[in-house]
Amino acid sequence: MIGHGHTRIACLSGPDVSTSRDRVVGYERALAEAALTALPVLRRPFGGRAGYEALETLLAGPNPPTALFVTSDLAALGLLRAATDRGLRVPDDLAVASFDGIEYAAYTSPGLTTAEQPIFEMGKLAAELLVGALGDEPRPSGLRTLPTRLTVRGSCGCADSFVRSSNTLLDRGDRRE
Repeated sequence: MIGHGHTRIACLSGPDVSTSRDRVVGYERALAEAALTALPVLRRPFGGRAGYEALETLLAGPNPPTALFVTSDLAALGLLRAATDRGLRVPDDLAVASFDGIEYAAYTSPGLTTAEQPIFEMGKLAAELLVGALGDEPRPSGLRTLPTRLTVRGSCGCADSFVRSSNTLLDRGDRRE
């Protein structure tokens, strides 16, 4: 969104938990690197309803943001619906980008730009750690960090070609035996 010339980018975050905090830090870092001022972060519960209801607050005031970063795709889906209900055109009136990479992000119109988490790999790692903890393996300590991937779609102002999420088993080519 910064690359599309937005300078007033607000953030809708989930509750004060580590994943939300980490995503807000990324938002603030990106703005700082572009020499832009971060707007106050609006925190709401996770979910579509929270995103829908938050739009009014995010756009209140004399100088509302032209772009929004949402720390949850589900909240972003609610926010997109609220924008449509208000007669706003995404991305012309309001650009939106999010975080999670849920499959449904590809099916909005325009498609939702999102940072995709490697959901399958996260589940696989969690299962391996759990099985190891239940067995004789020593419990490895420390934080595990997996890479994310930005999937650019039309909600941020880029061209809106249909790009499916890579976070489904069939898209990944994985098969159950």
